[in-house]
Amino acid sequence: MSRITVLLAMLMSFSAQAVAQMVDSSDIVDNSIRSVDIMDGTITGADLAPSSIGTGRIIDNSIRSSDIRDGTLTGADLAIGALTGNNLAPGSIGSGHLKDNGIRGVDIRDGTITGVDLAPNSVGTGRILDNSIKSVDIRDGTIESIDIQNGTIAGVDIQNGTIAGLDIQDGSITGVDLAPNSVGTGRIVDNSIKGIDIRDGTIEG
Repeated sequence: MSRITVLLAMLMSFSAQAVAQMVDSSDIVDNSIRSVDIMDGTITGADLAPSSIGTGRIIDNSIRSSDIRDGTLTGADLAIGALTGNNLAPGSIGSGHLKDNGIRGVDIRDGTITGVDLAPNSVGTGRILDNSIKSVDIRDGTIESIDIQNGTIAGVDIQNGTIAGLDIQDGSITGVDLAPNSVGTGRIVDNSIKGIDIRDGTIEG
């Protein structure tokens, strides 16, 4: 490289530095600076006026979580139906982030609600499908007389051989309740049969 070339390069460098120190905003024509006049990567947040960057200046799909101030996004910032599970980090949404009474049935995946998700005594008869409760759904020993509609228990509903004397109201068994020839002498209290209990003409010698 010739001495002249070196001297020219040094002169140009010196001139650029001198100009940078001598030229301020008042020396520049308004709206005359273009992108090509600005060194790449030198514009910082401090160089931008507040609220000067609109959506048209932002590259689509370029905003990341780290670019958004914590706690500043609200429901109004989201398009309806735009937020999916893929947009959220696992475990990032808690109860405090949800609007009260905002979750609907269509927002919940079928078959994912379990007993622990329900508040105590929160499911009433109006929420239960008719004729859908089965024996396995009922805790053993919890059905009481008050839970059974009067006149609805039939013989086929009772397990054979399970009714004991104490289950029967005193004085409620009548003749029509007994099968023919079902009562033998062992079932009759001694000395309790009276004349009126015996049909006329039936006693034989």
